[in-house]
Amino acid sequence: MNHPCALMAQNPYLIMNKKMIFSVGTDSRKNLLYCHVYSCPHTWTFYHNITNNFPSELFRCVRVISLHDECPFEHDFYLRIAHSSPFIKKLNLHNYQSQQNDHAQWPIIKYPHLIEIDLVKTHEDYLEELLNNRKIYLLDNVHLRVSYDSLKNQRSILQEMQRVLIVRKSFVLWCLTIQ
Repeated sequence: MNHPCALMAQNPYLIMNKKMIFSVGTDSRKNLLYCHVYSCPHTWTFYHNITNNFPSELFRCVRVISLHDECPFEHDFYLRIAHSSPFIKKLNLHNYQSQQNDHAQWPIIKYPHLIEIDLVKTHEDYLEELLNNRKIYLLDNVHLRVSYDSLKNQRSILQEMQRVLIVRKSFVLWCLTIQ
């Protein structure tokens, strides 16, 4: 990619003694190029349109994240998000691409503050990824937005949720289904 933002994203810069981070993502369907430029430490409470090019920096203030990419989000990407933004409360995901490494062995990811997940505009793989207690550990009270079609096709997830309910006894998952 020869766009100026893409060239800047290859290296962090120092401007007025502050580290500057550049991150670039694209959406060819909408003919868009996302270019994030920010100084460290990052003090915003949100970070929108994160792609797989997400830099592994620490974002202590970020509470709301939206993920958007044409390439699939794999488990290691969620691990990077959890380490980079340890206090996120809301996760909004837009990705219709199926995961490639969904059967690989990865450590369980913990999101100790995550209380809201929006999976309406996603492939069914992400529902399985985020609700499988063997992949990602969530709080006891999570608000989930998901399409009805995605949920009805995920019998294994519903069985897993039932198993978690029996084991933890206090797990509550609020589901808003969109038809």
